[in-house]
Amino acid sequence: MDEKRGLVRWALALPAEYKTGKEEVSSVCECRNISNKGMCLSLEKEFGADSPLCVDVDLNGTGVINTNCRVVWQKKTGEEGNHRFLTGVSFTHVNDAYKEKIFDYVYRNRHEEVVQRWWAGVK
Repeated sequence: MDEKRGLVRWALALPAEYKTGKEEVSSVCECRNISNKGMCLSLEKEFGADSPLCVDVDLNGTGVINTNCRVVWQKKTGEEGNHRFLTGVSFTHVNDAYKEKIFDYVYRNRHEEVVQRWWAGVK
């Protein structure tokens, strides 16, 4: 797959929760892929471009990262329930410690893929 983003998004299925600035209660979602600049979420609600979201991603027992994001794109999946809309978001704020946690998690869980992509194009 040709990656068009500046940073590779790593395919992972991670539990997450999100809310808008107007909501007090979080809704359950899934993080389908992630990088240090954004992620793809599977959501139950439709949002317009630039909608702000607060998303907490559970790195499967190694910690939770709290992010502020904005919606970049969204498309219907045809699925029911919590996974009706695939939603690409970019981080508007994620601290450096969380970026490090993301890399550490991906490195531990997708090690071979990280190594392959790291050295891709080197001869």
